[in-house]
Amino acid sequence: MAMETEKLALDPPTVVRGVTVPFMKENVADYFVVEYDASSAAATGTDATAESTTTTTTTYHPMVAMLMITYEWSDWRAGSIHWIQSVYTHPDHRRKGLFGQLFSFVKKRVDDDPDAAAIRLYAEHDNHSAINTYKKMGLEVEEHYRMMRWSKLGY
Repeated sequence: MAMETEKLALDPPTVVRGVTVPFMKENVADYFVVEYDASSAAATGTDATAESTTTTTTTYHPMVAMLMITYEWSDWRAGSIHWIQSVYTHPDHRRKGLFGQLFSFVKKRVDDDPDAAAIRLYAEHDNHSAINTYKKMGLEVEEHYRMMRWSKLGY
């Protein structure tokens, strides 16, 4: 995904640790996926949060779309901001509304949680397709802030 969106080659052991830690530590991140059930030719959403790491089926359904949520507390809003990250849809399943399913699921969780205040995400400046999709979901382009960063990894 990083190569496709940012032309960035990641360190495999770091990535393995990165996707493993949220299942080992609370309040790091939650993953949400859409699986493809070829027998019914349907995509079904699955909550793959740290609280729900066991599977109840022996049937393999390949993951075709996903996103990750991290959380930021806002004292101004007295609520958490749910940051959508690591959005990915397999190329064979794009433009089929899968991100919309995932976003609707996350939005309902935020709407139903009195301690949740907002949803935010980053989008590459030139990824007009993604930006247009996000706008259709009701997200607004935020012009007020610039992202600043420091990283010991360099990216």
